[in-house]
Amino acid sequence: MYKKLILQNSKKSMKDYLIYILTCTLSVGMLYAFLSITSSYYKTNLPPEFNLDSLHRNLRLPLIAVAFLLIFLIRYVNQYMLNKKKKEFALQSTLGMESRSISGLFFLETSLMGAIAIFFGIILGAFLSQIVSMIVMNSFNGTFKIQNSIYPDTILITVVSFMILFFLVGLGNVREINKLKIIEMLNDTKIMESNKKHKSSLLIYVFLISEVAFLLLSVLTFIKLYDTRFSVGVKITYYGSMFLPIITIVFYLIYHMLKKKKKHILDFEIIGTIFGFISCVFGVLLFGVVQGLDEKLLPNDRTMYLLIPTILFILTIFIFYQAVSKYINFMKVKSEHFYLKNVFLLGQLNAKVNRNSISMAIITLTLFGGILTLCLSTLISGWAMGYLETRAVYDVSVDSCYKDIYKKEQLPKKNHSFDYLDRIVLQKGYSINQKINVPLFFIHENHFWKRNKYEFPILAIKESDFNLMAKSQDLPSIKLKKNEFAVQWYKLARNSDIESFNDKNKSIMVGKKKLTKLKKGDFHYRLGDMIYNKYTNCVIIIPDEITKNLMVADICYFMNINSKLTYKDAISIEKEVKKAFLKDDSFPKENVDIRLKTLQANSSIQASIMIKLIMTYVGVILLIICFTVLSLQQLSDSSEHKYRFNLLYKLGMDTSSIRRIILKQMGIWFGLPVIISILCSRIVLWRFVHSAYSELNAYVGMSRVNYELLVTYGIIAILIIIYFLFTWILFNRNIELEDS
Repeated sequence: MYKKLILQNSKKSMKDYLIYILTCTLSVGMLYAFLSITSSYYKTNLPPEFNLDSLHRNLRLPLIAVAFLLIFLIRYVNQYMLNKKKKEFALQSTLGMESRSISGLFFLETSLMGAIAIFFGIILGAFLSQIVSMIVMNSFNGTFKIQNSIYPDTILITVVSFMILFFLVGLGNVREINKLKIIEMLNDTKIMESNKKHKSSLLIYVFLISEVAFLLLSVLTFIKLYDTRFSVGVKITYYGSMFLPIITIVFYLIYHMLKKKKKHILDFEIIGTIFGFISCVFGVLLFGVVQGLDEKLLPNDRTMYLLIPTILFILTIFIFYQAVSKYINFMKVKSEHFYLKNVFLLGQLNAKVNRNSISMAIITLTLFGGILTLCLSTLISGWAMGYLETRAVYDVSVDSCYKDIYKKEQLPKKNHSFDYLDRIVLQKGYSINQKINVPLFFIHENHFWKRNKYEFPILAIKESDFNLMAKSQDLPSIKLKKNEFAVQWYKLARNSDIESFNDKNKSIMVGKKKLTKLKKGDFHYRLGDMIYNKYTNCVIIIPDEITKNLMVADICYFMNINSKLTYKDAISIEKEVKKAFLKDDSFPKENVDIRLKTLQANSSIQASIMIKLIMTYVGVILLIICFTVLSLQQLSDSSEHKYRFNLLYKLGMDTSSIRRIILKQMGIWFGLPVIISILCSRIVLWRFVHSAYSELNAYVGMSRVNYELLVTYGIIAILIIIYFLFTWILFNRNIELEDS
């Protein structure tokens, strides 16, 4: 009998569970797809220089941990269904069914829906795993082939993870149902939210205190750091950061003064909230300006520049929804000039926003976090891949660094021999195609003592060594006269930096020799990053004979091999080279950097894939949690206020007008948090791209950045449309307009 009852209840409630099943199916599918590449059954066609062991070890646990975020969503959906079925539970209890049986039936019903979601999720995951595998293969330059992606261990991990989630939530449901009394279940007509009005006074006081703190921070920053030579944009940031908090505080003070006199002018609260949001934007801009200044000018606790605007932003979102709730209520009271359908729409929105202002603020902040995470996942992973291309130029690279050397006698010699490194490579059965020993020189001997971050000197390289490095990358060589120099620029160097350097250094003194800049002597060859000194973006190219009397600062050794190193051999060579350096007394042991292209490629590509997959999963999980909650809030409204829509129909309003009201209501309910979160994410991303412009332009390319962001927002738009359409269809089915 119970089995039949469970099936009947599940069938009857299927439309209520549809959004829940859709969300869980997407979550299960993505988890399965991402975990599939960690399976012991996963077969790859990778070249021998690549290995996925690190990816297998480090990807599984973070993905499972992220999946457990869904416990909040599963709990929310179960609470929604539990509230909806309370009258049904009361009837069953009245007929003599025990509370234990009622809770057990509900537990099995929700478990059945979870099992359906897991089943379809694994099917979806098997399809998505092909896409994930293709991405992995393309990243490692491997060959992608469609293969059977039903892996027993991945299925087991996925099923167990989600069954634990369903079980934990189910236990909570059982306890709650067992505590319910029949009278409580019969009188409970509120499905999702309490109708209790939340007091906003404390929130506003905290908000105003935060505005005062931001004002004080802005004034302190202005006093300590302001310079009349700043650009117009920076000056606007400074002045805006001081005056906007004042304007916000003034508007709120006016509002509360009028409120005490019972003159409810809500425009002042709305305007004050808007100025509060703009002050948050200027807080982000001020943080960017401060970050770009010399560290020695900054206040001790720079985190305040990020912490205070963040607190302001969170409080502003909460206050905004409370202000919107009050404003809608005000419009409803003054609605004598509105048509019936507009009054009804205002009443619907007022009822929902008034009860859900806090949850709407939380949803908006979560959406903001999800969108930001998705966008940053593409940028950061692209950054990692671009950085690899810049660093991994030679098969084997060795570099010394004088940073921690305080005796000139300990500096390396320009003719230092790396024969032992050659022997190690040759013993592994590889032949050496090219090797280059590159000493780097101080232009002046006293530069040895410059160790502050922004005072590290630019080093010099011999013309012949530079040409050998250029030749190894199939780049043209250069020719200098005896009194000329040229400059090789790192990929991160900005045009403004190059122009500034050229204006100040049309000629330079190298030792006692004066050199003039070669015409068109700025080069941007891809030669790796080892030849540049710490915190510098260029190296000076000088004629060979001038270097005879210069002090060596660092020494680099580069080697190219005729065939690619396998991953196994690269690990072995790295260990042996490190041991050999410990025995080499003529080479400084401090800050020696040993790089093998094979190992660099493995670590960087796997890090990029991990960042991409984990952040994508986090972002999608946050988004679908928010969209599901928004959808269920609307569906609960369709069930709770079904009689209102039928009353409109019976009063003569046609079906199309009622459907337009529903569309407007859903559009505002979905649109408001989505628009705010997208707007806020765009501001933060703009600040991020602006502050990391050099790196993103060098490693990713700005056209690629814009393309990735456009694709990401397109995916978000598709998710919104899917959830909106499902909610729209279910909402219209729930109200079931009836003729009088």
